[in-house]
Amino acid sequence: MSNHKSLIPAFSDHQWHNWSPRPELSPVFNRENVNGADVLHAASSGNYNGFGYWRCAIAAIDGGAAYAFSFDYCPERIDHEDMNVIVILTWQSEHGEMLTRDYVGERTEIGEGWKQLKRTVDAPLAAISVIVELGLRWTKEGTVRWRNPAVVRTEPIQHRKARVATTYLKQHGDLTANLNAMLDVIDRAGKHHADIICLSEVYYDRGMSLPFEEIETVPGKLTELIAEKARANGAYVILCMKERAEELLYVTAVLIDRQGNIAGKFRKVHIPLCEAEDGVSAGTEYPVFETDFGKIGILICFDLMFPEATQILAKAGAEMIFSPTLGDAQLRARARAADHGIHVIISGANEPRSSLIIDPLGEVISEASEASEGLCLADIDLDQRHYVYWLDVGPANGEPLYVYANQRRTDTYRGDDFPR
Repeated sequence: MSNHKSLIPAFSDHQWHNWSPRPELSPVFNRENVNGADVLHAASSGNYNGFGYWRCAIAAIDGGAAYAFSFDYCPERIDHEDMNVIVILTWQSEHGEMLTRDYVGERTEIGEGWKQLKRTVDAPLAAISVIVELGLRWTKEGTVRWRNPAVVRTEPIQHRKARVATTYLKQHGDLTANLNAMLDVIDRAGKHHADIICLSEVYYDRGMSLPFEEIETVPGKLTELIAEKARANGAYVILCMKERAEELLYVTAVLIDRQGNIAGKFRKVHIPLCEAEDGVSAGTEYPVFETDFGKIGILICFDLMFPEATQILAKAGAEMIFSPTLGDAQLRARARAADHGIHVIISGANEPRSSLIIDPLGEVISEASEASEGLCLADIDLDQRHYVYWLDVGPANGEPLYVYANQRRTDTYRGDDFPR
């Protein structure tokens, strides 16, 4: 938070008022003082369809400036927190029209049952005011208390940018030739100052029936050679390979950092029948990796066919998902990006245009086009906001990344078919 004075009234101020669509849907609203702190309380009336806000308007907003919002809250008997407890920012123009409506979606634990919702947001250029709404909805027994509201003008958001490279390599049917092609394309991407480079699925020994004892390990000779190139080019590299681990065989994506260290690995979870019949075992986890530009996830080929896998990574904070693949599932890849408002990067093997970079609205922004040895790059701003008019929020701009995270009706997704 900045040292600037908070712009939002204290909870004791009667500029805070409650709102609900109809009396029958209203939560029970109360003001409290807990250990000297002013608290706003909302509790379900017992109506599962209840919906209401504590609401306050803030004037004298400077369009284009950055504002940091934070609110402590204590939920009780809340089963689906992202859905039940929300904060909405409604930015308005001088004519009173809604410009954008933003969810405040960064949740952290602060102790003794209290949590915090926070977010730093650029005000729309035409904004002169913002309405803050602290909501409780769709819970039969839940309650929430709010304390310590803070809204301050802060320093401009420092946008995190990354130059992303994905590749298409023609198979040579020879280990040495394949290795040289991989090393060469990393150098080529490095000349374009790529921050991260994604190689396609099991390119090194694809289609080759090597004796089990000759399949690479992690770490091993192959990861060491790729690590040397990562270090020389100052780039992260995603290497997808067959991995021998004791008596098991996996299809594994290894993330190598800019210094040539193994930062982590993901083992393909969804194993096609034909691969299982070849002895490939399944991974069981969906790790999210911290890089120096943001959080990324990895899915391999068939994993991308299952929307739950992408959802798990997005919920865990992945801002980009990389997918080395043998196929050409552009429709599904674009859907996965649009489903969650995140970038999806594919390194394909079917044809050059199976390697592509997709933005959070599901649009292809770059694709490999060379007939044999393709490379495509895109500069991605992880703090750029992608809006869709009338998405969820009425006649204003809504942001898919936050809309889908807060509007997913996890209370209706039953059984083991849906990640909670």
